Amino acid sequence: MKPLLVFLGVALLSCSLAQQCTTGNSFTANSGAFTDGSGGNSYAVDLNCTWIIAPQNGGPILLTFTDFATEGSYDFVNIFDGNSLDPNNLIDSISGMPGLPYTVFTHSPVLTVQFVTDATVVNDGWSATYDSGNCGFITNATTGGFQDGLFSPTGIFTKNVDCTYTVLPVSSAAIITLSFSTFSLQNTTSMVLLSGTTVLGTYTSNNVPPVSSSNAGESFSLHFTAPTGSTADWAASYTTATCSSLATVGGVTGTFNDGTPQVVHYQDYLSCKWLITPYSNNSTRIAFAWFETEDGYDIVRVYDGDNVNAPLLGEFSGDLPPAPVIGSPGTAMLVTFDSDYSVNFDGWSLTYTRVPAQNATGGGGTTNGGCSLANPASCLCPDGAAACDLLPDMTASYDIINTQHTETAGKITLSNATPNIGWGPLEVHPAIPGVCYCNTTVVPCTTSICPGGNYIEEQMVQTIYRKHANNTITSYTRVAGTVSYHPTHGHIHVNNWGSFTLRVDNGNSNPLTWPIIGTGAKVSFCLINFGSCSSYPGYCRDGNNTVLTTGTVPNYPFGSVTGCGRDQGIYVGYLDIYDQSLDGMEIIVPPGTCNGNYYIVSITDPTNKFLEYNEFNNWVAVPITLTQQTNCGGGATTGAQATTPPSTPTTGGNTGTNTGTNTGTNTGTNTGTNTGTNTGTNTGTNTGTNTGNSGTTEGENSSSQQLLASIAVFALIAFAF
Repeated sequence: MKPLLVFLGVALLSCSLAQQCTTGNSFTANSGAFTDGSGGNSYAVDLNCTWIIAPQNGGPILLTFTDFATEGSYDFVNIFDGNSLDPNNLIDSISGMPGLPYTVFTHSPVLTVQFVTDATVVNDGWSATYDSGNCGFITNATTGGFQDGLFSPTGIFTKNVDCTYTVLPVSSAAIITLSFSTFSLQNTTSMVLLSGTTVLGTYTSNNVPPVSSSNAGESFSLHFTAPTGSTADWAASYTTATCSSLATVGGVTGTFNDGTPQVVHYQDYLSCKWLITPYSNNSTRIAFAWFETEDGYDIVRVYDGDNVNAPLLGEFSGDLPPAPVIGSPGTAMLVTFDSDYSVNFDGWSLTYTRVPAQNATGGGGTTNGGCSLANPASCLCPDGAAACDLLPDMTASYDIINTQHTETAGKITLSNATPNIGWGPLEVHPAIPGVCYCNTTVVPCTTSICPGGNYIEEQMVQTIYRKHANNTITSYTRVAGTVSYHPTHGHIHVNNWGSFTLRVDNGNSNPLTWPIIGTGAKVSFCLINFGSCSSYPGYCRDGNNTVLTTGTVPNYPFGSVTGCGRDQGIYVGYLDIYDQSLDGMEIIVPPGTCNGNYYIVSITDPTNKFLEYNEFNNWVAVPITLTQQTNCGGGATTGAQATTPPSTPTTGGNTGTNTGTNTGTNTGTNTGTNTGTNTGTNTGTNTGTNTGNSGTTEGENSSSQQLLASIAVFALIAFAF
C-alpha cells in the first residue's frame, strides 16, 4: 500500500492551490484544445463542469486526451453524444490514469464533456484536443473507443459513410484487442476487421463480431461502410497488451522494452516476463537505453536463470538507467516487469548481447593493435558484432595491493592500480568549461578554495565512442561525476574514483557486504596512463583471473586523452598507479582493532558514476594479517595473531549501559553497567559491573526505538492536520 501521507499531502495542497473550472463552455471551431482548468496545479474538489464541442463543419469528431490523471473510480470525465447529459447517450467514462494518448471518436456533430469530482483527494487533471470533419482516424493510443455516432432523431445516415479506423501497434510485441458493447447493422451496411492486411472477419446485419485481436506487432483496422439512408448502431472499445506473460527471445543480440515506445507510458497492472535463452557457453549482458518507472512500485527484475527462483542479479525502479548486468556463462536470463494500479512513466528499453565466457569482463581474445579514431575498421566489438559502444572496463589490481602495503600501528599504507581492460578508453572532459562550483554556487575555476574550506568542484562528462557497421566511429557524452583541484598533489583529481577499506570476512560470499573495520583517507585520483598491462605483469586480469597483456586486450591502445588536467583518461590496455608513498594512500586502523586476519577491499568507481562494460568486476579483496596493532580492546598484546579471520568485527569496549542480550563473543572493555544476559564469551577487561554483554544492544533498546518511531509518525500526521 502506498503511504497515506502522500494523499494527505495532496489533499492539503489542493486547499490552497486547486483551481475551479466552469460549466457551459462551448467550442465551435473545427479543431481546438482545452483542459480541466487547473493550470499547473491540482484540480478542485466537488466539481461539475461541462464543455460542449459543436464544430462548424459538423462531425465526425475525434477527441484525444494527451494528459490524464484523476482519482481512480471517484473523479470522472464523462463524454456524451449531443449537447446534453442524457445518460442514454453516454459514449465513454474515464477515470484514473489511462494509457496515453486516449482517444474517443464519434460521427456525431456535437459532443458534451463533463468533469465530476468528489469531496476528497485530487490529482493533476487532464488536457485534450479535438478535430472534426474527418471520417476515421489513425492513432497509436493504447486504449480508446469509437462508434457509429448515429444518434439523430431519424436514426438515418444523411450521407454515404466509408470510414477506416486504424490503431497502430506501439511495439513489435503489442497485441490490440477490440470488443463491441453494441452491434446492429442493416444488410446494406458492412464492417470488416483486419490485422495488418489480413481480414479477420466481415460482418453485416446483427452478426455480432467476437472479441478480436491483432497479430503481435500488427495494426488493427475497422473498415465501416454505410449508404445514405441506412442505419447502424454499434460501439467498440480497444485495449493494447503491450507485453506478454512470457516472451522468449534469443540469438546473438536483441532489443526489447516494456511494450511501448519511449514517448508512450506503460500500462497499469502489468506482469510481464522475457526469457533470454542461452547462446552456446556465452554470458548474456544487458544494458538499458532509457529507464523511468514509478520508484519503488513499478519494478524491473533480472534473474540469472530461467525462472524467478534463480539468483537475482538486479532489481530496478526510478528514473536512472541501471548499470549493465552480466549473467553466468551458458545460462538463460529472465527479465520481469511488474506495475501497480496507478502512476506510470516512459518505461524502459534494453539491449542484450552475448559475451564469450573468457571475455565477460572485457579482456581475453586477441588484438590487431591498430584500433584508433583514424583506423576504426580495426576496432573490435564484443562477440564479433559489427556495431557497438566501445566501453571501458575499469578493474582493481589484486597483485599491487598484495605486494605493496605496509602496516604500522593504527595505519596501513598501500599502492593501488586501476587497469582498463575494456573495449574503449575511459575519457572525461568538463561539462561546461570554465564553470566550477562551491557546493551549488557557481565560482570561477581559478578559485583556490571554497569559503567553507572545501575544494571547488567541476562537473564532468564521459565520452563514449560508438563503432558503426560501416566502420566509422562517432561519440556521445554523458554526465559522469566531478573533479577537484588538490593543492597537496598540485593537479586535478576525479572525485570518488576509488575507495579502500579494511574488512572482516563474515561468511557472506560477497566481500562488499563484509563489515568495515577501517576506511581509506583517499578517494580522488588523477586519471593517467601510468603504464600498460605488459609493463606491469599481473596487474591486468580478466574474470577468470587470467593475466592479460597488451597483446590480449582487444583494441589496445585505443585512446586520445590522458593526463592530470581538466581532460583526463586511461587508454585501453593501460592502467593508472598510485604509490603507497603518496599523500592519502592509507587505511586508518581504529583503536581497539586486534591483530589477526582481515581483508583490504579496493573498489574502483564505487558510486558507478562512469559507464563501463562490466560494473561488477571493479573490486578486489586482498587478505592481510595484522601484526602491529597494540590496543586490542585493552586486552591483547603486540604481535598477538588469530589463526582464522575473525567472524565479527571488534571495535573496542562498551562505555554505556546495555540492557540487551548478547549471544556472541565479547573481547572489548566494559566500563559501564551491564544488566543483560551474556551467553557468549567475555575475554575483555571489566572495570564496572558486568553481568551481560558489551556488544550489540537488542531487546528493550529496540523496543524503545520502535516506540520513538511510532511517536514520530503520529506527530507527523498530527502536524499535517
